[in-house]
Amino acid sequence: MLARGATLRLRKVYVFIINKQKTTQNMVRVFVALANQSGVETWLSSVVSVVMILLDRGDATGAEAGDIGIACDGATLATPPVVGSGGMRRALLYDVTARDEKAKRISIAVASKAGWLLAGVIGLPGRAAEWAARLNGNVPPDLVPGGVLTSAGHVVVQLVPSTGGLS
Repeated sequence: MLARGATLRLRKVYVFIINKQKTTQNMVRVFVALANQSGVETWLSSVVSVVMILLDRGDATGAEAGDIGIACDGATLATPPVVGSGGMRRALLYDVTARDEKAKRISIAVASKAGWLLAGVIGLPGRAAEWAARLNGNVPPDLVPGGVLTSAGHVVVQLVPSTGGLS
């Protein structure tokens, strides 16, 4: 999961289908839920210092025309981002330059009509330039570290209805 310890909010409700029946509870791969979403919001911990947005090119004409919108709430991101590309994938690495001290999280919203498909949003420690150098030509195996999410060794997950989908 690219959103380990984070919350992923979808613009459109995703309905799980198991054995040709709709269900409200199920485990699903994130890329399946992200398919056909024109916008996604990811809540990251307020302590991250780099935000990496992974995009897959959809419609080349739309992508070249700038069919992408990115918003951040709870922090200020350095622009322009450090950009890495390989094939159809593009990684945008943003340094967090300031934080809203009252914010409980950093919210990253990404939207595209057809030019780009969101592959993931990751909060990382360090600096954007360091991650760009580290990722140049490969993906390190510890990009999303293993281990428990809480000091108690467990986490409670709750899906609640909200405007625009589940959170």
